[in-house]
Amino acid sequence: MWHDYMNLSRILLGDRRPVELGDTEEPGEDPVLQMRHIQASLAGKKEKNSSEIRSTSSRSSSLSDTSCGGGTSADFCRFCRQNGESPRVYRSHALRSDDGKVTCPILWSYTCPICGASGDHAHTRRNAYGYVYCSPAVLPYGFYAFWCLNLVLNVSWLFLWDRMFMPAALAFLILIALTNYAVIFFSCYGLSQYGAWLNKYHKVDLWLHRVLNGISIYATWTTIASLVNLTIVLVYDANVSNTDAATISLSLLTAVVVAWFFLENFVFDKHVRFILTIYPVVIWALTGIFTENNNAADPTRNNIFIGKEKGC
Repeated sequence: MWHDYMNLSRILLGDRRPVELGDTEEPGEDPVLQMRHIQASLAGKKEKNSSEIRSTSSRSSSLSDTSCGGGTSADFCRFCRQNGESPRVYRSHALRSDDGKVTCPILWSYTCPICGASGDHAHTRRNAYGYVYCSPAVLPYGFYAFWCLNLVLNVSWLFLWDRMFMPAALAFLILIALTNYAVIFFSCYGLSQYGAWLNKYHKVDLWLHRVLNGISIYATWTTIASLVNLTIVLVYDANVSNTDAATISLSLLTAVVVAWFFLENFVFDKHVRFILTIYPVVIWALTGIFTENNNAADPTRNNIFIGKEKGC
């Protein structure tokens, strides 16, 4: 529910004192007077009411360019309704015209405290479609479905690892990594649908969605953990030597990194160009393995492999 931070109650109570609202590009069109005209028209005859409302809507329309969403006009103002106003008030005008321009005089005169947008681009943190973090639905249902599945798999993997069920733990860890990839996919898909809209009206939110480095760190780390788990399974369940098992895992890691390099630069560049933490996580993990197992006097095959992979 909206708080009366714009002193809308003064308008409804008929207070004649001036109400301080945001500056507009054309000071001659006072939004407060527009709302008073609307209120007066509702108390008059139907014919006069209809003509004045159309006149008010027309004047508001001419002042507007676009608003925070690409919505169309309706029979009522969603902004005033969400603010808790009576049907008599929010049905007296529309929030936007048919071409998406702001026609609500109160919203039109409001100034966003974050970006300073007002007038033609007026918006609030709770826009006409609801709260900004969920309306429009930048993150689709698939994002939340796979994220919840990821958390369930993670908890299950902890129990399997604690009970030393290594093959089952490996399967669950691979599924965790795959669900992380799915979460990144749905995030990028949502931005491809609403990125232009966010870039125009909510740039801060766009960057908060765009920089998926937290998810990419989690995805990269679980991928490396899956390969470590694979090494354990190869050694203790498949009777593969430590050296050969480690070489297999390092080869798979190299293949994954090369595949990602190709995809991010030549296929999905515009979607994932701001994901920056995958390579640092890989380098960090390889550095730890190299430092722990390196013998400068007698380097092993895998030490040389890691050194070449890091570019040392």
